[in-house]
Amino acid sequence: MTSISSFINWLRQSAKGGHLSAIREWTAELWQGKRTKQDKIEAYKWMLAGVMKGDVDSRLLLETANLTLSANEIAQAKQRFESTFIPENKRTLQGLYLSARAAYRMWEANPGAMHIIDVRSQAEYSLTGHAPMAFNIPVETLASYPSPSSPKLGMRQNSEFISTVKNKFKVTDTLVLICRSGHRSAHAAKLLAKAGYATVYSVVDGFEGDNITPRGGPNNGRPPANGWKQAKAPWTYKLRAKLVYSP
Repeated sequence: MTSISSFINWLRQSAKGGHLSAIREWTAELWQGKRTKQDKIEAYKWMLAGVMKGDVDSRLLLETANLTLSANEIAQAKQRFESTFIPENKRTLQGLYLSARAAYRMWEANPGAMHIIDVRSQAEYSLTGHAPMAFNIPVETLASYPSPSSPKLGMRQNSEFISTVKNKFKVTDTLVLICRSGHRSAHAAKLLAKAGYATVYSVVDGFEGDNITPRGGPNNGRPPANGWKQAKAPWTYKLRAKLVYSP
């Protein structure tokens, strides 16, 4: 194996490992095709990966690529990105995703340009903590399904979710949705996209992060490797009247 092919292989593996500098360089290699086979669709996929991690350079590259690639090529790239990085039950209609770390950095850089909505239940928002700037608008609420023998607790769709969001935010606003680990936020993003909201991000690792699997393995009992809390983004138990949900 030549030194160039060894470097390309190392760069590819480093990008797959999530290192931002490697993602940027691997993107450039794929886009330009100087030391590896040119593949602009694959390059676009890695730009999306960089954007999800909050990389400004990747976002700028994406803006240029949007002017270069066809709609069909962009659709192919988004499909590759989702199949590689986004579990099926965390996918949205718009294909806009952020890690918790990236969501906080994006808000920190320009708080007025976006709104963070915590779509977990009121109990989760208050008892497990929340981002201090996040509005709580549950996409599902706790429901009781009583039977003569024993009542059963469960969750049901919040019929006032869309109307509550519309009362607070314009359809042109940039919304960033967060739940426990990225499933409910994806569902909520789909609902809002259908309701006319054009820019709705889902935080793929959520507030508490993905569960450690498999249970009973060497990582069992350790904190998740991702999520808002693990990203050292600010969070609190303190409730602010203007942010809490009031149906």
